Amino acid sequence: QNLEHLQNKVIHQDLILFVPETTHDLISIGNPLSICVGNGHYGEKVLKKQCNIVAVKDKTNKFVYCIEFNRGQIIQARGYRNSHMPINLQQEFLKVLKEEKKVA
Repeated sequence: QNLEHLQNKVIHQDLILFVPETTHDLISIGNPLSICVGNGHYGEKVLKKQCNIVAVKDKTNKFVYCIEFNRGQIIQARGYRNSHMPINLQQEFLKVLKEEKKVA
């Protein structure tokens, strides 16, 4: 995904970005969140450069959200059982993404 610059970035208080590198990483995100990101479809989309995927962990290292985005726009941001990631956290993520783009 070429998103190493986002690895371990803090987006809000104790929420930290995790950049998956393999389909196994996507499975390890999807299983505890009970979402379908690990089913193979999303890994294929990432490989075809149709999107990027990052996860968000809390201070206990537990996955709390997963974000699918492309070209600086969030496609979807989901938490446990496809609950919606709060808008303020999505905005924090986009802010970090924009700042990192300026640095890169």
